[in-house]
Amino acid sequence: YLNLAIMKKIYLTLILLGVIMRPIFGQVCTPDNSITKSGVYPDQPDTAYADQAYDFSFQILSIKDTAVIFSGQNVTADIDSVKVDAVIGLPNNFEYACNPSRCAFTYKAVGCINLKGNPTPDQVGVYDIKIATTAYASASVLPIGPPLKLPVADTTEGYKLVIKGD
Repeated sequence: YLNLAIMKKIYLTLILLGVIMRPIFGQVCTPDNSITKSGVYPDQPDTAYADQAYDFSFQILSIKDTAVIFSGQNVTADIDSVKVDAVIGLPNNFEYACNPSRCAFTYKAVGCINLKGNPTPDQVGVYDIKIATTAYASASVLPIGPPLKLPVADTTEGYKLVIKGD
């Protein structure tokens, strides 16, 4: 009977840990798989309101390839992935998380960035949000030889997070 009692305690402990850890390891946002055109959707985040929890998700589908100029030549670069390095300009008590969790997006599947926070009355205003990314691409710059692989840093601007009062 002692082993049965110990086993019950172990199972109860595992169940409680699962309940406690679920928010930590659960998905932060759900990708919208109906999106088929590359880009970031919607164009702007929803308005936040002071003293109300904020929860908003951007949907992202990376481009597959792009035209670049390298040494004066037009070259097609194949995009392996685009990684979100930071969301710049969020108020102090806001954070972001991605799905997939490493914040690396490809043209093969839609991903999302979730913004969460608890805006306060002293944060009422407009915040310029920038998304810093690194694109991992390869391009053949010579008719023969291996493709050139380079990470390319970029920052997307133009997003505005509006926090309104009551």
